[in-house]
Amino acid sequence: MSDGFRFVFLLIPVILVVAAFALRLHVSQSPVYGELSCGGGGDVVVVVYNSATRELAEEMASFLRGQLASISNHTRVCTMPVSKLGFTPRVLPEVLVGTSVPAELFKGFVLNETLVDGLRPLAYDVNALLALRLAYRHGYSPPVYNYNMTLIILQGSIPETSVNVSRLASDNVTLNLLSALFAARITGFRVFTVEDSKAVGALGNFSTRPVLLAYSREDLSLGTLGVVRINDTDYYGVKGSDTIELLEGRGLVPARELLRRPPNLAGHPKIGGGRIHVAVFEDFACPFCAHFYAHGLDTLLSLAENNTITLHLADLIVHSNIDTVRRLHVLLLCKYLETGNDTGYVDMARTVYHVFSREGLKGLSMLLDQLDREMSLKNVSCGKAESLVSESNNEALRLGIRGTPSFVVWVDDVNRVYVVTGYKSGEFLASLIAHLASMVKH
Repeated sequence: MSDGFRFVFLLIPVILVVAAFALRLHVSQSPVYGELSCGGGGDVVVVVYNSATRELAEEMASFLRGQLASISNHTRVCTMPVSKLGFTPRVLPEVLVGTSVPAELFKGFVLNETLVDGLRPLAYDVNALLALRLAYRHGYSPPVYNYNMTLIILQGSIPETSVNVSRLASDNVTLNLLSALFAARITGFRVFTVEDSKAVGALGNFSTRPVLLAYSREDLSLGTLGVVRINDTDYYGVKGSDTIELLEGRGLVPARELLRRPPNLAGHPKIGGGRIHVAVFEDFACPFCAHFYAHGLDTLLSLAENNTITLHLADLIVHSNIDTVRRLHVLLLCKYLETGNDTGYVDMARTVYHVFSREGLKGLSMLLDQLDREMSLKNVSCGKAESLVSESNNEALRLGIRGTPSFVVWVDDVNRVYVVTGYKSGEFLASLIAHLASMVKH
């Protein structure tokens, strides 16, 4: 399985459920065709296949057989051609589970419906994701689907929050994963701008952009755990998933926009007086934050100095298990509150990142001791700074931000924020700011 697929696989909660399910199993030896004969219901698991998915079906059977051996010596696992089933399931290979199979393995994943001979199907999206995971791991073709869908792309309001559709169309890893999430074959794309989607009632009320949905005349929610129908229409989404993280992880969109109030960063360093605001959420033990300070921050400082933007420096401590890091954030903010010197805070932060880049956590610990002594000699209380650091972390989490550096951009008096996660160049951020400035003028 490629590194890219492994990364996006871990981003979506539905996939995490399948991963937890699959990790309870261990990979067996090469499959043996026809090892067991399929019988009727009861203590049997049947993996149904067609000519295109026979090898993958055998791998799925082997994968399941190893785990079941430790639970029940009586359960048979076998494969069966779809021609013997009498109808074509929604996904192939498809796992069918007998009523007497131990519940520990399949509890919560098997549908409460009997297809034939007492056999019940594994939920189609769970089945598809498991099959796709095994296909990538062992080099087989992905599962095939009997349902069709059009992939719906709801774009954001600026280029930076709009999906690169041409790249998506050629990204088979992402397309295969989306097919598995919806348990349907993607037969085409339809792209909606913000204005376009307002004309379609079911699509105009999303508070996050961009969004990936499915359109199908077939009920994609039937027989799945994660697919949900939108307002009794033919549009479908994935419950409990963040497809934007998938898009960001695959490099298909650099930013997202949220219809939410901007972060409250009162008390934190603020430079400039522009109507467009940029908040940098940082962690002093983050190497990419250090890289941004060295190679991207000056672009934002220049824009702040001419009042094109208001620049905010905010805390998001992802290394919460390292007390040195949090204490440094508190002490630097405490010193800033004492002096009110915004540029002085930037200089102190540059020093922190320089020390971290050269000497790591050991260097930060020595720097912390120095600042501790300085603030103790001045008898300065840092209780307010401690509270502000916590509030900044909470504001980041409210906006769904969990990594550093992250950038939040917004315009005065507008309850819409643009979130960029991960290192981005100063040039990229300047381009995003320019697009927002153009919108503000109109």
